[in-house]
Amino acid sequence: MMTIVGWHEWSSRIENLRASMSGNQLLDEYMFDRYGLELSLGRIIQYHRTTNRYPWPPRTALEYRLYSFLATVVHVHTSLSPAGRARLAGAIRSALEKEFGLGPLAFEMKVVAHFMSRGFQIDFHDLESGGGYDFLAISGSAEIEVECKHLSCDIGRRIHRRKFYDLGGILLPAISQAVDRGSGGRLVCVTLPGRLSGTIERQQALKERIGSVLSGEISEVNDSVCSVSSQSFSLSGSPFSGDHECTLTNEDIRKYLMTAFDIHNTNVLSYWCPGRAAVVVVFKSERPDRVLNKILKRLKDGIGRQFSGERPALLCVHLADLTQEQLLDLANAQRAGTRTGIQYIMEEILQARPHVHSISIMTDGQVSIEKSRFGRYAQISVQEVGPSWILKNPNHPLAGNPTIDRVFSRNCGAQSTIG
Repeated sequence: MMTIVGWHEWSSRIENLRASMSGNQLLDEYMFDRYGLELSLGRIIQYHRTTNRYPWPPRTALEYRLYSFLATVVHVHTSLSPAGRARLAGAIRSALEKEFGLGPLAFEMKVVAHFMSRGFQIDFHDLESGGGYDFLAISGSAEIEVECKHLSCDIGRRIHRRKFYDLGGILLPAISQAVDRGSGGRLVCVTLPGRLSGTIERQQALKERIGSVLSGEISEVNDSVCSVSSQSFSLSGSPFSGDHECTLTNEDIRKYLMTAFDIHNTNVLSYWCPGRAAVVVVFKSERPDRVLNKILKRLKDGIGRQFSGERPALLCVHLADLTQEQLLDLANAQRAGTRTGIQYIMEEILQARPHVHSISIMTDGQVSIEKSRFGRYAQISVQEVGPSWILKNPNHPLAGNPTIDRVFSRNCGAQSTIG
């Protein structure tokens, strides 16, 4: 890999990411979600410098995904023309310089590896020609145009995660002080008039207003910057009672907020002393998110320009903010006759782009390690397996084609055909 893109580019990226994380522990989860491959490479290089070897088997799912990404990129690089190799190197450099990171390229390489594992030959159309769909998958007489779309968890949201965690780092001292001098539970609801701004001036304005309510100086705020209200709750029966001290997660807190307060919100800051005091600050915007509209626009615009329309097309979509459980819930809801927003926009795409044979919606899977022994030799197998929700176009001329259908025929948690 370092012959494709030198260590200097990687090292600069890793150091910049680490610098942005310093001083704000709330950013750790976000940064590893968004830039986990780069940060994992930094850890592996550091491990190698200390031990003179690379960790194997991988210690985390991110390390496995990094190894898989590196191996696939190097394999693809050897199969490309000089122009294709230059474009691939340029794509990596761009990812290491831009905010979007390696996520889109890593997802494309993951899909490439999946097709190769199914016996398909790959023609890297985009890298070789500089435009159009990502690659052509060939098996016998079947040829499938494949386009991969990696969608950020912030698409269409009024409150972007990075800005939210930056603000959280500023608010955390005031929240922790409120826990230190308080008792029982306290829920603080903050409503913004529109988007969450990342400017220092607006962050300080929010800090002043929320801090005033947390300190008890005032009971509520309602002005052009935000509105802030506060209410008490009992720790008994809550995740902060002390029973979950070692296992409490953000998901536990979100479920509690839904059950106890009917708050369906993922923008939550919390700090607690188990069994004594807890402060939960929830943020929302007066203006609704436009996630589905933005997803639909991004996908329709993209595939409208990239597929040729001459061959069956497969659209692979990675939703970065979706868990395996949520993906399976969406598919099960459809089976039960409930029409979800994601299903609606995928149907819109298939109706607007009839050359699309099917759409595969994917999330990150589970990484498993298997060890086997043959006499004196031990073999370690590591793989990532996860569900794909497949929405097929029944009106496509090649609907039911076994070569295309077998692409995601195994290890699929859910498949679906639209009407």
